[in-house]
Amino acid sequence: MDGATKALAHDYDNDGDFDVAAISAYPDWRADSPAAFVLFMHEGGGKFTPSTIPSSFAAQLITMDAGDLDGDGDVDLAVGGANWKPLLPEPWLSKATERIREAPSVVVLWNQSATPER
Repeated sequence: MDGATKALAHDYDNDGDFDVAAISAYPDWRADSPAAFVLFMHEGGGKFTPSTIPSSFAAQLITMDAGDLDGDGDVDLAVGGANWKPLLPEPWLSKATERIREAPSVVVLWNQSATPER
């Protein structure tokens, strides 16, 4: 993960092992979908499966915290971003600047793993 700035290990899927959520203040802005947030789900045997959020939420994420924000028994995440001009040559600079400007400054990722099926 390019430019990772923080990682938090918790049991995000309530299966008894630790998974890892990571953020990046310096994702690869040259990519079509920069990975500013990645959740690595532990599958056992040291293997992890990555997943991410839509690129419309990809910003320069500089802070993240975890906790049961909605009181449903699972670990939710809150991530926050910054808005500074990345040091990139064109054409990537314009593309990154546009994405950063449009991305929300705070995103709450609501964990649904403890929510009963309806």
